Amino acid sequence: MIFGTKSTKLEMSEEFNVMESGVGDLGIIFQILSGLYNDPQRIIVQEYIANARDAHREINKGDMAVDVTLPTYLESELKIRDYGPGISPDRMKNVFINYGTSTKRGDNIQTGAFGIGAKSVFCYTDSCTIETWVDGIYYNYSYMVDDDKKPKCILIDSFESSERTGTRISIYIASSDLNTVCANLYFV
Repeated sequence: MIFGTKSTKLEMSEEFNVMESGVGDLGIIFQILSGLYNDPQRIIVQEYIANARDAHREINKGDMAVDVTLPTYLESELKIRDYGPGISPDRMKNVFINYGTSTKRGDNIQTGAFGIGAKSVFCYTDSCTIETWVDGIYYNYSYMVDDDKKPKCILIDSFESSERTGTRISIYIASSDLNTVCANLYFV
């Protein structure tokens, strides 16, 4: 998304003590941002399908299908798999897990650009699995909230792979939410 810009030029007649804003307790900011969503069972579906679709658009294959595995009572994970560029270790560290960072700010074709949607899993649960294939390497991450209520991404394993490039997000769905999540999948 291309943001409109407001241009304010600050002119000072003398030197002042200028302080910049920052982020204090990341755990508190994380809790505030995770609480923005009022329909977690819909948001996790909406955000990760939008991200998968955008991954396809990033490689100019916007008409390519996204693979979705519905959760069931026997296999309780929602799985969303794209065949986009994958998430390189650098992109994981500097974009995917950071609030306010995005690769979607250069056009109006992709959805988002605020750097919040990839973290939407935390409005529903405290963890998910991210599997990604980039340049012939498979990466398996556990993305979770730690005891300090801060999100952490842990590389569990990596090895050479011939699997197609892309990413799969797997989210555990409580049995009481299966019907709602599946209905939201059909809606989205």
